[in-house]
Amino acid sequence: MRRLTVLLMALVLVTLCTAVAVSAADGQARVYFEMEDPSGDDYGPGTYLYPQNESFSPYSGLFDLIRFKVWSDLEQNDEIIFDLTFGAMSNPWAAPEGFIHQVINIYVDTTPGGGRLETFKPGALVRFPADQGWEVYVRGVGWQGSACYYLDTTGAVSGIPVYAALLGDGHTVRLRVSRQLIGEPQKTWGYYVLIGSYDGFGPDNFRTVGNSVGEWHFGGGTDQSLNPNVIDMLAQRGGPMRQEKQLSGYSVEEGTVTVIYPMREGSGSFFPVIGWIAGFLIVAAGLGILAGRFGLIRRLPVIFKWKVLPNSVRKNA
Repeated sequence: MRRLTVLLMALVLVTLCTAVAVSAADGQARVYFEMEDPSGDDYGPGTYLYPQNESFSPYSGLFDLIRFKVWSDLEQNDEIIFDLTFGAMSNPWAAPEGFIHQVINIYVDTTPGGGRLETFKPGALVRFPADQGWEVYVRGVGWQGSACYYLDTTGAVSGIPVYAALLGDGHTVRLRVSRQLIGEPQKTWGYYVLIGSYDGFGPDNFRTVGNSVGEWHFGGGTDQSLNPNVIDMLAQRGGPMRQEKQLSGYSVEEGTVTVIYPMREGSGSFFPVIGWIAGFLIVAAGLGILAGRFGLIRRLPVIFKWKVLPNSVRKNA
């Protein structure tokens, strides 16, 4: 019983320390949205191949979004921060921001039933569903071209340059946007996060995807005017909202581009309930092992009789 008491005290101590650590972190930053994206899926609908020029070495990871985070520093509460972490990073042409390969498009649906359904400029070759248009668009590229565009009170598009830079970890690009421009992020907001390859001469600076791979363009497409130029996007790991399903939804026969959907709070996995059940079973199994180890199951009748039942019941037992 003494060993069980020590174990329980240790568990309580760990829980308290964790709560204190989380509280300390929350005191410095507020996270509005955070989601991991499957790694190794920088292939668009599942067929895209990297260009063959050595500038794209190691030919994987450069466009592989693995984490997206929207947060603010409560000590400098005038900005909303967008962090995007990639599997690999290189800067062969020495862009001052520290990154050059990636074209980052973040479209934010802030108002249900409103917004624009087309991208800011033709380039990504995707569109948005009728009831989930965008009101805020944050664009991040090298060569001092990053900006935030938003719908003003008249419905017209306004824009302003924003800060963009590669962080010291060598994998995360940070974009900073004035809170006054876009407001306080809400739990209902939806995020379209699209990653393309930067081409200074491409449509909206997107490198196009052709049928066959070349030195400077991607291969694996079927129709260069319709297949998306999106190499990776924030999407669920499985199910109908997975990246491969969304990016392959264009129709050559009908001449239409694909419709993609935003990610919102709680949409990180297609199987959240299964995940919770698995976690419950693991915890239950662990408790069962502990109970068996300390003989709690054998002691349950005694514990119930002498610790739970009222004195009058115990005397008659």
